[in-house]
Amino acid sequence: MNAKKNVTGCVKGICGLMLVCALSMGQGCPAPTALPDVLDAVDQGSSNSTTGGSQSFQSGSTISSNPVSQPSAPVAPQCPSPEDTFAAMSPATYAVVIEFKDPRLKPAFTGTAFAIGGHLLATNGHVADAVTKDAPSPVKRILAVQSGTGAVVTLLRSIPHPSWDGTKPNSYSSLPDVALFTTLEALPATLPLATDAQVADLAAGNPVYLMGFPGDVNEQFAPVIPGETKPQATGLPGAITALRTYDLTVAATPANADMIQHQSGTSGGTSGSPVVRCGLVVGVHNSATYNFFISGFNSDGSAVYDRSPAASNNFGVHVRHLRALVELFESQAVVGTDLPAAFDKAAPFAGSYQAGVSQGQRVHQFQFTVQANGEVKGTATWGQNKVELTGLADAFGNLLMWDQLNPIGIYVGRMDAQTGQAAGTYAEGGFENKLGNWTGSKGGTTSGAATGGNSGGSGSSNANVGALAGSYSGSIPSGQRKHSFQFTVSSSGQVSGTATWGQSVFKLTGKVDANGKLAMIDDGEQYQVPVGIYVGTINAQTGQAAGAYAEGNVENVLNQWTAARGSGSNTGGSNTGGGNSGNTSNQGVSFRGTVMSDQLPHTIQFTVSNGKITGTSTWGSVRYNLTGSVDNNLNLRMQDDDPQYPGVYVGTINIQTLQASGVFGINGNVYGQWVAQAQ
Repeated sequence: MNAKKNVTGCVKGICGLMLVCALSMGQGCPAPTALPDVLDAVDQGSSNSTTGGSQSFQSGSTISSNPVSQPSAPVAPQCPSPEDTFAAMSPATYAVVIEFKDPRLKPAFTGTAFAIGGHLLATNGHVADAVTKDAPSPVKRILAVQSGTGAVVTLLRSIPHPSWDGTKPNSYSSLPDVALFTTLEALPATLPLATDAQVADLAAGNPVYLMGFPGDVNEQFAPVIPGETKPQATGLPGAITALRTYDLTVAATPANADMIQHQSGTSGGTSGSPVVRCGLVVGVHNSATYNFFISGFNSDGSAVYDRSPAASNNFGVHVRHLRALVELFESQAVVGTDLPAAFDKAAPFAGSYQAGVSQGQRVHQFQFTVQANGEVKGTATWGQNKVELTGLADAFGNLLMWDQLNPIGIYVGRMDAQTGQAAGTYAEGGFENKLGNWTGSKGGTTSGAATGGNSGGSGSSNANVGALAGSYSGSIPSGQRKHSFQFTVSSSGQVSGTATWGQSVFKLTGKVDANGKLAMIDDGEQYQVPVGIYVGTINAQTGQAAGAYAEGNVENVLNQWTAARGSGSNTGGSNTGGGNSGNTSNQGVSFRGTVMSDQLPHTIQFTVSNGKITGTSTWGSVRYNLTGSVDNNLNLRMQDDDPQYPGVYVGTINIQTLQASGVFGINGNVYGQWVAQAQ
């Protein structure tokens, strides 16, 4: 039997087992329960309060057997009706979609998210993983599509809960599977999060409501295609069936519950849906149980596998974990990861600005122009002298500029897209040497008189920098930002170099003044990652250098670095990999990867040498030979030697990451996507 046609729907060969898994993998049949009857009148002496859809009465009160004949007592506000609840949830619910750089690939729907702030969406950690770690092909941008309207918003940053790790066993039921997305566009409707007091009486039997995008519904009616379709989220009524804790030795209570078990019928795609009780979010839906079973057979005799809900046991992460993540984000204790974006990142801030430093000894004016792609150019005026400014701006309006004088002048600030105002600080020699504040406006004027003078003089006064000239090697030896770098200081104070992160190499540029003050930045912006900023001091006598490393802006210091002049090695760990040193097709590089396909999953390994490719594809116990070629633009094409169903692999190699990816097809039909990493 041909290995490619012996396809099953089993997960890792396990069939007929009840599994707990992420809803992005699919499951579910609705199992709504009827809402409890609401008593519409009570005795004069009773207290009727509604919390979470249930009713309580004071001890000693009596319920009239003929409530119609009794005087009506004051009734506390009732929970919103199911109709009103779903009406409020729909405009706040979004489908998360990946757009790929490969124009042949359709957008991939990955899960649900819901708005909880003007630019903030909540979802699951595993949905965030799907767009940051598990994407099967190079990503163009991540979008969210609003329920009902089809309005599209661009996601800028992914912030998973710091305790979330989807690679750990049973992570969906033992770790806070929640995350946040920030958006470029404002979100018009939001859902409120329940406080501790508002979930103090959370209990089995409480009615709850979900709203999300079940994958089977999308397939039945219309796929989520940003800018084309207007997907409608599905409302799913149900009830809480149990409260659970991550520690199975501890009894669950409303105060310590980590998970909410419920019976709202869900299926693949509803991961990240809000769980709402009485108009308030009490949880984030993330997983369910289901069974695998054989539903039929293919014409070649191979089994067809399907799955079904296991007693409609569904789970959501308690809202307290989401609130904790929001608090960490708002305090900047967690920052998350920038997401790829095809839009011009600084477009909302593009334009020309007039600004000035109006106080202190460094009073002067400057003007700068922000391009839509984030590049910044301008001039600073010191009396009769004009000095060129260069810099970068990001999608959040953060601004960094520097001049060509010695000591180097550094402008750090932020722009407001709505008001056109900008403000920040001015420093010389290093970010920590702040000498004044500046303000400016788009197309405006400032009162900063151009009477001061940069005491460092003109750009030609670099004679004393010669004592610092030479090549330096440095590193951040530990921590999450562990890497090595090297840079060369010229006699004019210009700095150039490279930073090596595993297989990736970034260019460094900067300046140093006669006092040894050093400032460098990398070119991470062009790869849509936060700019790395190196600030420090060089000791001319010892040849030693040291300082701080930050990302995105100078205040975001992540680690300390050290360097030495003339050092041929460093202690930066194992970051000695590749680098942008030539065409990968001429280097003899071996890759190993996986083809991700519902029908035809398998592994591949291949070697690229002198533009030629040789390798193998492995299908269980069957192996085929691969041959192909790579062009000068690093586009590759491979084909296996299966005489009946020859497989074709088309893709590209990323020289910065030494990762290859593309699509896999047979007889002109695409069956999956593949990704491989250099070994």
